[in-house]
Amino acid sequence: KQVAKNGTWNAEYVLAEAVRLMEENNWKTWPAESVLNEKGYSMFPNAVRNLYGNVDAFRERLYEELGINTEDRLEVLLNDYVGS
Repeated sequence: KQVAKNGTWNAEYVLAEAVRLMEENNWKTWPAESVLNEKGYSMFPNAVRNLYGNVDAFRERLYEELGINTEDRLEVLLNDYVGS
């Protein structure tokens, strides 16, 4: 997997890579750590924890970056859950 050009994972790089991964994998919401590990992105959860403290804080920042508001996220989650 790619790493930041200077070899470090900073907040900007992680956010940009998350956007890219969501687009590449057609994810509407940020996946669980187990999904990231299965896809070969095992470094991502650690980077998220180190830079954002926890995945919830990261998701908030990511969704803000993507312009996804709380209501839209809830609708996507519910649709994914019921299979619509």
